[in-house]
Amino acid sequence: MENIMLLFTELANAKFDQMSKKTEVSRDAQDMANRVDALLASLADAKGKAELPEDVIAYMRENNIEVNGMSIDKFIAENGTNLDKADLTAVKSALESHSGRASDFVQQNQLKLQQLMQNFNTAVTMANSVQSMNAESAKSIAQSIR
Repeated sequence: MENIMLLFTELANAKFDQMSKKTEVSRDAQDMANRVDALLASLADAKGKAELPEDVIAYMRENNIEVNGMSIDKFIAENGTNLDKADLTAVKSALESHSGRASDFVQQNQLKLQQLMQNFNTAVTMANSVQSMNAESAKSIAQSIR
């Protein structure tokens, strides 16, 4: 029984670690999207252009975030580093989408973690029942011996 409890604990810890990492991914991607949004807000008019910050490009490269189905490097090669409002909006949308997917992963895994904890509680209840039955059996055997 101890091994089963240990297994449940290890599974729950692994799930929690995954959730923590994805929560961080979601926050980081949203932070990058907010930076791009600030660039969009700073554009004087619809035809204005702004340069995408290198840290945003590096983040997108490291996390394989695609813009319009292209890697960030290919997107910049086709559109240049000074991006117009439409291109910046596409970059922002890609980052927000990445953040949203990570957030969805966390929400789904919260449900899985809840289910795991319910299973753990069921196993504990069953173990307690078995112990109670063993105690009653031992008591009955002891009484019948006397």
